[in-house]
Amino acid sequence: MYEDLASALRRVWGDRRQYRVVEDGDTKGYQSNIGKSAKQEHHIQSWKLPPRSPEWMPLDYSIWAEIERRMLDADVKGTETKAQYLARLRKTALGLPKPLVRKVVLQMKERIQATVASKGKHIAMD
Repeated sequence: MYEDLASALRRVWGDRRQYRVVEDGDTKGYQSNIGKSAKQEHHIQSWKLPPRSPEWMPLDYSIWAEIERRMLDADVKGTETKAQYLARLRKTALGLPKPLVRKVVLQMKERIQATVASKGKHIAMD
């Protein structure tokens, strides 16, 4: 996974000494010794958000909902195989407009500031 991520980061940001990514507070997977080692090998540093902080993760507060909406809106004729479904899901996710994704990602800072201001209480944002 981190090899693919590093390749994508190089493609977008060019060769750098270090890349930074944001990861949620899940204590499994990427925080395992294997995950940490892979990140170190590919010069990836992660900023870890606290566990159970969905208001801060763009995938949690917006992107998945938009993908789900588009998947449900698709006019699928008959049944589809698992492979067909996964292909449609991939095409849908990769087809999200870049301005939409950029806007959602840029909301992270505002959402974190709102959470701090509310002293950790639920925040209501668009």
